[in-house]
Amino acid sequence: MHKGKYVVSMILMILITGLPPNSVNAEVTIKRLAGQTRYDTCQEVSKNGWTTSENVIIANGENYPDALGACTLSHKYNAPILLLHGKSLRDNPILTSELKRLKTKNIIILGGTGVVSQDIENSLKQSGYNLQRLCGEDRYTTAIKIAEKIDNVSEIVISNSEDFSGSLSVAPIAGTQNIPIILVSKDEVPAVVQKYLKNHNIKNTYVMGDKTIISESVASIFPNPRRILGNTRYSLNESVVKNFKTSMNFDTVYITSGEGFADALSGIGLAAKNGNPIIFASNGDNSGIKALLSGQSIKNNVVLGGEGVLPKQVINDLFQKSSSITDNNVDPTFVTNRRDFLIGDDEKSGKFSKVDGNWQYTSKDAKVSNIEVITVKVWDYVDKNDKSKGKKTISKSIEVNRKLSGVIKQIFDEIYNLPEKFPINDVSEFRDKDSCINHPAGAAIDINPDSNYYIVIGKDGKVKNQVGNHYDPKNDPYSITQEVIKVFQKYGWDWGGNFQSSKDYMHFSYLGG
Repeated sequence: MHKGKYVVSMILMILITGLPPNSVNAEVTIKRLAGQTRYDTCQEVSKNGWTTSENVIIANGENYPDALGACTLSHKYNAPILLLHGKSLRDNPILTSELKRLKTKNIIILGGTGVVSQDIENSLKQSGYNLQRLCGEDRYTTAIKIAEKIDNVSEIVISNSEDFSGSLSVAPIAGTQNIPIILVSKDEVPAVVQKYLKNHNIKNTYVMGDKTIISESVASIFPNPRRILGNTRYSLNESVVKNFKTSMNFDTVYITSGEGFADALSGIGLAAKNGNPIIFASNGDNSGIKALLSGQSIKNNVVLGGEGVLPKQVINDLFQKSSSITDNNVDPTFVTNRRDFLIGDDEKSGKFSKVDGNWQYTSKDAKVSNIEVITVKVWDYVDKNDKSKGKKTISKSIEVNRKLSGVIKQIFDEIYNLPEKFPINDVSEFRDKDSCINHPAGAAIDINPDSNYYIVIGKDGKVKNQVGNHYDPKNDPYSITQEVIKVFQKYGWDWGGNFQSSKDYMHFSYLGG
């Protein structure tokens, strides 16, 4: 729809959202911590975070489960996590060199002699280090041994022991907030974990992954379980960042490959020092995490691992300024005179004008030059009549002004990546003719009209005109939510629910009204 006049100034927009759009791209530095092997990379991480350290944690660089809870120890003791391999200390010259550089006194070994040999332990003792080994008969017991080192625990994370992505994604925030990471299997809670629950007053539990990763029967055993949804390492990583972003420090972001655990394991202690997120990137589609980071004020991006695992182009695409939301290097969000920017030249030449009360492009060529079709991803229900079947991803093709196509794609990307998975079953955009300027200019979006009605209110307070059925976000999942409104407002678009003489809850516009 289209009625009413409501202009949101950019100053107000910034006050509401706290940040200008795409501040992720402003004066960002990119630093890569990498070496020829994972052990070289681990050393570079240690050098970047610690000049000296009395305490060091060592773990097997080929076998991750025993080290998944290391971050809480790293944060507690301000200790780097160093990786080793082989059966002898002679196999680990990088480790011995780094221990000397750090002037280490105390070493915590994670795991039994099957992952860190007795020969290595003996050699370290002979070198004068004070050693403590945290281990049990299996990975679950080792995780509990680590958890027992953390004081005043009221919250825990439970993670599938066979999936490193959940543990490593949440590790920095778990370390910063002293939340132990407890390991379980998909369908079973080990006895040692059940004993830990009985002996500790746990109030909240974060469950890493959906029911395909940790079953409902397992999650229900834990106090006040809250799922961090995701069924792939990348979707789970994104979900962790979304759910904990208000507690994370985005001044620095650590980016690592999601295809292996080693570089992330080396980096979690460093990330936890200041509560920075660990981001998993792939060599494929990173649009989800890119959209998630777009609203954060990031100054430093630290890449963990070499170009063999994360090529330069992947990093550039993820963190450097994208031209996709701009037109001739002009970001439509920040232009002073939006109408002049969008249609000024066409109005002056008569290619866009008001004819018989309706705004329109006056020729087919003018329309083709200015309006394009874009495709966006949205969520919708598998079965609208049975919402228990869940949601699915679908594509919508919409016609918009070419100068706005990039920012509209960005808006829909961010809506798609909202934790609520807001469902969209209908989108209305460009119209050939209309008495209001936005739709014919390709500068308006209407979402789910049936559930977000347009009403005209008379002076007597009664509804004079109505299109659509209702607006009821508490009961109708298709009604526009505050999170959706914030995404549009972040890019300076007006919401029709804020109009005065009428209310147009389905309507978002670039030109106001």
